[in-house]
Order: sequence, then structure tokens, then C-alpha cells
Amino acid sequence: MSDILFNSSGEFQWVSITALISFLGILATVGSTIYIHKKTIKANVKSVTKIEWLNKIIDLSADYIKEYQLVDINERHLFSTKLLKANNTFKIEKEIITYDPIEAQRYKQNEDKKRGYNKSIVEYSEILNDSFLNSRYISNLLLLYFMDGTRTVEIKRIMNKINDISIKIAEISNKDLDNEREEEYYLEQADILMKNLNALNDAIEEFRENITKYINCEWKEIEKGK
Repeated sequence: MSDILFNSSGEFQWVSITALISFLGILATVGSTIYIHKKTIKANVKSVTKIEWLNKIIDLSADYIKEYQLVDINERHLFSTKLLKANNTFKIEKEIITYDPIEAQRYKQNEDKKRGYNKSIVEYSEILNDSFLNSRYISNLLLLYFMDGTRTVEIKRIMNKINDISIKIAEISNKDLDNEREEEYYLEQADILMKNLNALNDAIEEFRENITKYINCEWKEIEKGK
């Protein structure tokens, strides 16, 4: 070390000190650059990960809304078909069919209609069941993706409300309508269904508004680098 700082005559070499300081400065700059680079990489990885996480929430939310919209559409079709089947039955004795070809033809047409209604009821019921199952699956995924915090409290409350309404709608869809009842009976059943479907649509709109606010807040945090 003394050979570096002092020459052969014992004189202090300021040039060596300058070089040493310069070298230390280079080391500090390199170290700082590496630190900043690592920090930047870490921040970028965190940002990319959060963007992917948020995009997944957006996709799941869109699917969640779509499934319940399908519930609304297909429940209306299912009820309409059940109504047509229940209120258009054509009862006729077999003895009349035997002796009256016109009545026999009418009976056959009615039976064809009933078979068509039954087939449609089965198809709509299967679609509805799929939508109910898909919506519950997507709901569970969304809850798993949500981070703990106050921002999702209201969204979770709305999702619970949607689930409660969908259970009521599922119960309605599993019921058959009585045949050949008075008009008031069918109007009452339709009113019960429509109240629940309207409640579902209102809750879905409430979910849409709140999830949009949540996503916007998360995007702002990503932009700030949080």
C-alpha cells in the first residue's frame, strides 16, 4: 500500500489518491447501477404479474355477467314453453278419436305439440343448469382472485345477493306448471318469476358498476408502480 501512496523518495503521491478515488467512484456507480437495475426488474415483474392478475379478474367478471344473462334469457324461454304446454293441453276421449277422423287429427297435432314442448323444456333446463353451475364456478374463482381489503367487501356482498336470487330462480325453473288452471294462476307464477329476474338484472348491474370501480382503482395503482 505504501508503494502506491509514496514514491521511492518518500514523497506522497497525490496522483495515486486521485486514481483510487476515481476507482472507488466507478465501483460505487457500478454498484448503484446494478441495484437500480435489479429494483427496476423486480418492479417490472411485479407490474406484469399484477396486470395479468387484473386481466384475469376482468375476464372472469365478463364471464360471470354473461352466465347470468343467459340465465335470464333461458329462464324466460323455459317458462314460456311450460306455459304453452300447461295451458294448451287438448283432452279428448279415445272413443271419440276412434270414430271421428277430424278429432283424431287434432289429437295427433296436440300430441306432437306436447312432444315438442317437452323437448324444448329439457333443452332449456339443461342450458339453465349449465349456466347455474358455470356462474357458481366463476364466482368461486373471482373470490379466490380478490385480494384481502375493503375494496372487495361491497362486491362480495352483491355476489352473495346474486347467488341468493339465482337459488330462487333455480327453484322456479325446477317446478312444473299445473295444467288447465285459471288465467290468474299463470299470471301469478309469471309475476313471481319476473320479480326474481328483475332483481337478478338489478344486482348484475350493481356488480358491473362496482367491479368497474374496483378495476379502475387497481389500474391506477399499477400506473403508479405500487
